[in-house]
Amino acid sequence: MVALNFDTSNIETSDFSPVAPGIYDGEIVAAEQRTSATNNEYLSLQIRLGNNRLVFDNLNLWHKTSEAAVEIAKKKLAEIEQALGTKIRDSEQMLCKALNFRIGVQKDDATKNEVLSYMKPDDMAPPTQAHQAESGTSASPAAPWRS
Repeated sequence: MVALNFDTSNIETSDFSPVAPGIYDGEIVAAEQRTSATNNEYLSLQIRLGNNRLVFDNLNLWHKTSEAAVEIAKKKLAEIEQALGTKIRDSEQMLCKALNFRIGVQKDDATKNEVLSYMKPDDMAPPTQAHQAESGTSASPAAPWRS
């Protein structure tokens, strides 16, 4: 056995519960092409919200059997392009740029969030109660990239 003589009483643990539905500011911090268990390629996006929480979105841009999945992914990609004001040729172009995200909770798994839409920062409505509850403020905190 190994003796563990550490005081962890003041250490904050990670919160993996879903964020409340609403509109959040943030940025895409990682984009990676992956292969699913069913051998379909997709673009995996990691999104850091302004309240420092992470959410994920998978764009099934290369799904082999579901045209509907590809169309949904293309729509989301188009939303990202419109929000950024540029045609995306490489996933690097969408990283670390200010965006707004409409976040919901998955219908078939209430323990997970889903990205419903992507918007340019100017399109953000006044902070929703969900956002205020998450951030603990009555107004949206300034995003670090806007300082």
